[in-house]
Amino acid sequence: MNYKKRTLVLNLNEINLNFILNNAKKYKNKNILKFFKDKNLIKTFTKDQIQHKNLDPWIQEVSINTGKSSSKHKIYNLGQVLDKKIDQIWDIISKKNKVLIWGFMNSQLRDKKIF
Repeated sequence: MNYKKRTLVLNLNEINLNFILNNAKKYKNKNILKFFKDKNLIKTFTKDQIQHKNLDPWIQEVSINTGKSSSKHKIYNLGQVLDKKIDQIWDIISKKNKVLIWGFMNSQLRDKKIF
């Protein structure tokens, strides 16, 4: 059979991966352990440090999706609109591949097709 190679990007915000894996082992949850086994995990970090200024999830989510620090993307509140000159990761990927996004905070669909 001819299968197309696909990529799944899963963004889990504000979780403790060690906590999840330790409890999955403790409670013998094979599905969680199987899912995370041999995955290419990317851990992100930030220099932002002030809660309710630049450390909130809706700010960090934009930083992850744009690759820009909060001082560059200037998103500090829920519902703020990202500057159209700043690409989100799916804007870049969608130039060559089909992309589906769901539920990202302060994200924009822009001029893409809705399925």
